[in-house]
Amino acid sequence: MGEKANYKRFAPYIYIVTIAVALWASIFYSVGYSLYKILAVLVIGIPITPLVWQFMTIYKEKNARDKQLSQWEEVK
Repeated sequence: MGEKANYKRFAPYIYIVTIAVALWASIFYSVGYSLYKILAVLVIGIPITPLVWQFMTIYKEKNARDKQLSQWEEVK
């Protein structure tokens, strides 16, 4: 759990994100969203995906640390 979140750890999973983006884009296009709105979301979303991954890792580490601290409070 001591590993830091970074792009190199995320890179092997980029194909999952790419496939998910293509599927979601096709779903939204099929129900009538215009293509330029979908492309705008993609242009914004894909570059920030590693940042979301990093945020989730930090959040998970914080929860684990808080859980350990709460165990110490129960002992007192």
